Amino acid sequence: VMLLITGALASLIKITSSISIITVMMVSIINIFLKEEHQYYKRWQSKQFILISCGILLITSLWYVYSSYLNEVQKSGVFLMNTNPPGSFHELIFNIKFIWYRFSNLYYHTSFFIMLSVSTALLIFYIRKADKLLLLITISLYLGSAIFMGMMARQYLHHEYYIITLMPAFFFQLLCTIEVIKRKFNKKYI
Repeated sequence: VMLLITGALASLIKITSSISIITVMMVSIINIFLKEEHQYYKRWQSKQFILISCGILLITSLWYVYSSYLNEVQKSGVFLMNTNPPGSFHELIFNIKFIWYRFSNLYYHTSFFIMLSVSTALLIFYIRKADKLLLLITISLYLGSAIFMGMMARQYLHHEYYIITLMPAFFFQLLCTIEVIKRKFNKKYI
């Protein structure tokens, strides 16, 4: 019940929260098809997560339909209800360079990029030591964020806070890296 309430509220406040909900649903669907000894958690839990995720996505979709209707009736653009992808490959490259410049020079310290680079290198070199569930979640969150960025590329130029969609991916990447270090060096208290 708490996941349904908090997930729905998060998705209604910021649609990009749905990336995490879709990730939970995707992992749960994959989990159902795994052999019992390879499952991340019990099948009944997977089914429960799928139902809750569907409920959250249904609530979010209904809000989208209502907001679109409200925009149309009121002749308003208060709710941005359409995607804003780049018009060309050249525009996409320009947007990526512009966004990279802002985030690398204005928002994040160099140490953040060093930490992320080291984390990525460790995950690549020791991928067999990685926790498969954490790795699946991390990759799914990055893919969801990349898809969102592609759909809203023009918006990123004027709304830096959209980078918040990457925060769960960064968190899970670091969590996955810590797990790799623990498994590689057999440390219990890292």
